[in-house]
Amino acid sequence: MEQDDPERWRSLPERIAFDRMVTTQPVAPVRDPEVGRDIDHEFMIRYGAG
Repeated sequence: MEQDDPERWRSLPERIAFDRMVTTQPVAPVRDPEVGRDIDHEFMIRYGAG
């Protein structure tokens, strides 16, 4: 196992301004896990009317 150069860790990288922090790829909206259904209503029908 080779050792890292200790001089590498003596200084921090250049600071990046917050307004320059952007994603490198376009982001798609997250898929709805409930697929548009009312899961509370389905739960009541399945288990509440028994």
